[in-house]
Amino acid sequence: MILDRVCTRSAEVIERELQGESVLLDLNTGIYYSLNPTGGFIWRMLDGARTVREIVDLVVAEFDVDPETASADTVELVSDLLEQKLAGTERDGA
Repeated sequence: MILDRVCTRSAEVIERELQGESVLLDLNTGIYYSLNPTGGFIWRMLDGARTVREIVDLVVAEFDVDPETASADTVELVSDLLEQKLAGTERDGA
């Protein structure tokens, strides 16, 4: 289950904050991605030290959001980041 996985940002992606949003650049593809402040927070928490479940708890503590919404939104974003290869898991050798 993704909530129990430890994920980390890809070394091939750089991030910059621009007007309150996080902008990601995939150095392999040259494609830019934009994350809102909550998405940027989740991105920065993908440090290889926390499970997705722990990140959900941090989102609940940091933002005005209920645990169910935080969990669904975090899982969706992390799944998208994994699919786009912007992040990896222990299993991927990230």
